[in-house]
Amino acid sequence: MIVIPEQGHFTDQEIEDIATQFFTSKEYKRMQEYQAYYEQHNSKLRSQVEDKMYRNKTPNNYVPTPYYATVVDTMAGYLYQNVQYESENEQYAEELNLILDANLQEIKDMRTGTYSLAFNRGVELVYTEGDESNTDIKFASFNPLEWALVFNDKIEPDVWCGIRLSVSNSEDYDYNVDVVYKDKWQKGQMKFDSSIKTAQFVPGEERPLFFPECPVVNYPSEIIGYQSPFHVVITYIQALDYLMTSNSDEIEKLTEALLILGKTLKDEDLKNLNELKALMDIDKEEIEPKFLEKQMSPEFRKYVSELLINEIHKHSHVIDWYSPDSGMSGQVSSKALRTRLFDMDMFSRRIEQVFRQGTDKRIRLINFLMNAKGLPVDEVKIIFNRTVPSDFYDKIEAFKNVTNISNRTQWEELGLDADEEEKRLEEQKKNAVDIFEMPTRGDDEEAGEEDTEDVQ
Repeated sequence: MIVIPEQGHFTDQEIEDIATQFFTSKEYKRMQEYQAYYEQHNSKLRSQVEDKMYRNKTPNNYVPTPYYATVVDTMAGYLYQNVQYESENEQYAEELNLILDANLQEIKDMRTGTYSLAFNRGVELVYTEGDESNTDIKFASFNPLEWALVFNDKIEPDVWCGIRLSVSNSEDYDYNVDVVYKDKWQKGQMKFDSSIKTAQFVPGEERPLFFPECPVVNYPSEIIGYQSPFHVVITYIQALDYLMTSNSDEIEKLTEALLILGKTLKDEDLKNLNELKALMDIDKEEIEPKFLEKQMSPEFRKYVSELLINEIHKHSHVIDWYSPDSGMSGQVSSKALRTRLFDMDMFSRRIEQVFRQGTDKRIRLINFLMNAKGLPVDEVKIIFNRTVPSDFYDKIEAFKNVTNISNRTQWEELGLDADEEEKRLEEQKKNAVDIFEMPTRGDDEEAGEEDTEDVQ
């Protein structure tokens, strides 16, 4: 257990202990597992294949599926592809969005959101670059595997200190170290023994900070527990991986079986192998027994794979866009798609409520730095816009036969500004009247001739 020091900062020994505890913790191993599945590496399946390879057993194919990345990336795209920061204070909103744009906010929102969904942790650091005369407000997103976070002992804990351990290119040290408090940023290097049980921290330069809270921001995505929101589908992914690998093994078994049978058949029989309906004059002993085993039928394999895929999408609450029952195949109305997205949308809002802890803290820290620079500061509204099919045209069709609903109600149902639509209709009517009353070229010529006659 890590205890917050009374003197306000960790000693070198305490930093070493925190690092060794982090790399040997269940939390770190769990995040490594998430990373492996996101990168399409089923560690248990791979170890089984490596064991078979070591024992010279064939076939030993390795066919993992990328389903963990599929559900994570689909939800990340749905949640974080269009995050807007709005404020009624136009001057503040302009200054804030200039800072966000300079930091590639759209990319970092997506990166941090994806890490948060995959690991139940996204990590950002708010900091400054430059000097007193020209200071830039910055924030960066990191892989959570690089950060050991120390939380305070409040009823609702927050990050008290963040220790970043990034791989070093130096032959003398294993990691570059950044120890970040609210009032100090300490750099250094660290070297571990081969068992990662002991470490040696070599402190480097220090830089004073003046934040009201630690500028390391944690982005959780799960309300209960420490696991990823998609941890529950990993067992189904494992089963699907085994099924896919087994299917690949059977194809290889069939190939080897044909080769073995080919050695026992006559040349004239080999020419017509496709037409053979039975194997004649071949003793059972001439064929390896492993190829005579009854295998799972293709129909049952198809049923199991579809069942597993359905379970993955059901328990991840992520719609299967390629399913004939719930996906994009054929002509599907926007209303039907929005209905199918209902479960995914409800789950995404649950995640959003937790993720906002991070976005709110990021804005608080940026506001603090903006205030220090003499820039305007105010409240901001963070909006997570969803990518949903528009039902605009479906509603227009429905309203065609409706006569007892006012225009304003119909506009509001269509998501339009009723006052703005009334203004536009008035302008449209006015323009139509102006065009109708505008004299034609023939009228002008006749009027010109009449004027000429009057002068004469």
